[in-house]
Amino acid sequence: MITTAKMMNKMARTRGAREFFRQAAEDLGLTMDPGPAIGPPLDARINHGRWLVRCPYCVGAELVDPDDPFFFCLSCGNEGSRGRERRVRFPDKRKEIEDALEGRRRENQNW
Repeated sequence: MITTAKMMNKMARTRGAREFFRQAAEDLGLTMDPGPAIGPPLDARINHGRWLVRCPYCVGAELVDPDDPFFFCLSCGNEGSRGRERRVRFPDKRKEIEDALEGRRRENQNW
């Protein structure tokens, strides 16, 4: 059985993360405002081996990509920023953190 995260990762790799989120938002009746990102950057964290950001506007969280550091919540549509994406900040030592967690079981890959 393929997990939602695996399916999303596969689709995001094929189409690109932004296109994946744009299409998913549309499918959910949400709109990604094409304007520039607004607000201060949101901090990424690792949960079970996945980089993600908790939504500052609701209880949602979404996977994020270090190669394209933007955030859009598919639960609320970034309601607090009127549908505009938010920038994401990854730690300066991202690679070292990923390397340190790599040997752990997935459920223990948290930072």
